Amino acid sequence: MYRIIIKSIYLGCFLCLFKANLFAQNSQMLDSLKQVLQTKITDRQKVDTYNAILKISDVDSAKLTLYGNLAIKLAKKTKYLPGLANTFYNLGWAELNVGSYDSAEDLFNKAYEVAKKENYLPGLAKASKGLGIMEQIKGNYPQALSFYQQAVSLEEELGNEKGLASNYNNIGLLYQRMGDYAKATTYLLKFLKNSEKRGYKGGMSKAYNNLGLINFYQKNYQKALDYYQQSLAIDIELNRKGGLATSYHNIGSAYRMLGNYQQALVYLQKGQQIAQEIKDKGSLAFGYQILGELAIDQQKYGQAQESLLKSNQLYQALGERPNVANNDIALGKVAYLQKKYPQALQYLQSSIDTGYVINRADIVKDAAQLQAKVYEALGDFKKAYQSYQTFKDLSDSLFNKENTRKITNLEAQYVFSKKEDSLNIAQNQERTLFKADKERRKANQRATYLGLGLLALLFLVLLYFFWDKQKSNHRLNTANEQLEQSNQEIKANSEEILSINNSLQDALTLVEKQRDEMVSSIHYAKRIQRATLPDPKLITQDLPESFILYKPRDIVSGDFWWYTKVEPSPIYNQGDGFDVGRILEGFTNEKQVLVVADCTGHGVPGGFLTMLATQALIDIVATKGITRPDEILQALDTLFKRLLKTNTTKIRDGMDVTIVVIDRDAQTMQFAGAKNSIALVQNGEIKKIRGDIRSINGHTRKEQIRKFTTHDIDIAQPTTFYLFSDGYIDQFGGGEPTKRFSTRRFLQLLHENTTKPLEQQHQVLETTLENWQGKEAQTDDILVMGVKLQ
Repeated sequence: MYRIIIKSIYLGCFLCLFKANLFAQNSQMLDSLKQVLQTKITDRQKVDTYNAILKISDVDSAKLTLYGNLAIKLAKKTKYLPGLANTFYNLGWAELNVGSYDSAEDLFNKAYEVAKKENYLPGLAKASKGLGIMEQIKGNYPQALSFYQQAVSLEEELGNEKGLASNYNNIGLLYQRMGDYAKATTYLLKFLKNSEKRGYKGGMSKAYNNLGLINFYQKNYQKALDYYQQSLAIDIELNRKGGLATSYHNIGSAYRMLGNYQQALVYLQKGQQIAQEIKDKGSLAFGYQILGELAIDQQKYGQAQESLLKSNQLYQALGERPNVANNDIALGKVAYLQKKYPQALQYLQSSIDTGYVINRADIVKDAAQLQAKVYEALGDFKKAYQSYQTFKDLSDSLFNKENTRKITNLEAQYVFSKKEDSLNIAQNQERTLFKADKERRKANQRATYLGLGLLALLFLVLLYFFWDKQKSNHRLNTANEQLEQSNQEIKANSEEILSINNSLQDALTLVEKQRDEMVSSIHYAKRIQRATLPDPKLITQDLPESFILYKPRDIVSGDFWWYTKVEPSPIYNQGDGFDVGRILEGFTNEKQVLVVADCTGHGVPGGFLTMLATQALIDIVATKGITRPDEILQALDTLFKRLLKTNTTKIRDGMDVTIVVIDRDAQTMQFAGAKNSIALVQNGEIKKIRGDIRSINGHTRKEQIRKFTTHDIDIAQPTTFYLFSDGYIDQFGGGEPTKRFSTRRFLQLLHENTTKPLEQQHQVLETTLENWQGKEAQTDDILVMGVKLQ
């Protein structure tokens, strides 16, 4: 029994040493673990030993499978569920490292289920991380983020700093792929600080590499190269083969973007050589991808296509859809440069479709930019403009001023906090030394008084004080020298902080210039949008008692109005036109068509929809002569679905519309609404007439034709009516940031002022809105149209 206990202690100590990386070489660890297996240890201890072997990266994959199966058998035999969960997890990593993603995901799922059943929190945390990695590889980013956050919560509960660091890194990489570079930088700096605190150089290498990627995607190529080289220095020191391949590839990619093609080729070839040695399919695929893009830069299109197709073949086998999409962009560029435009469009559309499916805005942006050039070369300027606008919108969201400012501040804060921590440590050490010195002097004094006689004591005390004074002076001089040195360091740090601040100011100036250019473009878009709207004078000419309250939230508005007068047209008993044999039965009445619409969103996206809707109304009413409100709405819905290709693109952008058609000869008014209503005042009473609950281009089952309802209103008596979007009603204010103006207040306001002239009503509405809004920002575009019929 004693010998078994001694062996158990030996095994436990050995595994702790193994986990702490105290063995210099993997081969030594493997030999030691095999020796442990030959001793008389329990089955559970054997399971733990097998799991330690599974963590050694240099073990042959066939032997890993053998050790894993032995561990599974023993764990099931002894009902050792924590050991079983660890075995599934470690085997999952072994499969992941050789690119067998389906097998890896299956093993991580098994580890998760076993750990959950046993409530084994360390195993549950590791399995959650593994499943997050698999979802990230497949491009399922929301699911991946959910697994990573679950892993972080568990590691925090366990107080496992190493596990937290790994998940910080994974979340940072995930946000980078999602295009949220500010959040990515936050988590990667957490990972770097955690690794530095633990002295984990492998983690520091990964952090530098991933921070380099963030700067690379932000087009800060020199800064990215600096980070990559810091990562490479650590990988060389640790001889991390996988890390070396990644660093060489990334440095080659950075040199390519900086225009140094010779250096780029040298580093890319180094990376490919190591990737082939360790049989890393993912790294090989990445190397071929960058080599292909480098060949494009050098106009070696045949060589570029060959490298990119090799890369795609590997990525497709690994199931890495984001990288396949990036390769499709590069292949599209090769075809474009060779003037093979149909082939280029095929590659680019495939990349765009994948980008939308996996929520990768950066992929859609890059593909749309090149797609615009292809359409321009084909002479299809309309599609070229649409593709360019997609590129422009996504560029604005990925590279905006706020993102740049956040990332720069985060990096500066990290550098400053690192220096501040060093200064605090030095100060604490000085306080500790001072306290220890003080206690030592007290002890010396007590010993002196006890050991000597009165006369000797007096002499020794005088001597001690003289000696102590000299020593104190020496210490004081030393402390003054240290203080002077600290002051010099603080001064140097201040100068460095000032330099960083100047760099930030330069970056801010550049961002402000880009912002001014974008604002100028948006102002020009405003002029185009206003030109498409009917002239308000035309409305007041036909409807003298009317007003339009129009307040866009941004420069360009997503709300718009439209008006036209449909002249009488002949009615025949059969057919159309003045054909011989046709009998003229009469003429249709003159009709006035009023439209108020609220398009999806506001600003530039909403503005594009308003122009599309305006042209659609001209075609439906003015050209085709459709004047029934319900038929106009139905035609609008059909046209939007066709133009936006709703059934294939799944784009649900549309609008809420109010349409009123006035027939003065028949003394009737017809109204139909798509998720919009009107307010009607007759005989001093106000009532709200609701439209249909469906909006234009809203969700319907495939091939289903949308029907809308027309409301007939008698206008033989004096009638006032109001068309409006939801902007006025939804405006926050009233002294509370979450308090809406509401439909009830809006109808009450209209009712209280309905007897006033329309111009005064317009002023009352505007003044009331300003008083209600106060200092609150405008919530949405605001549009109200009032008309009085006598």
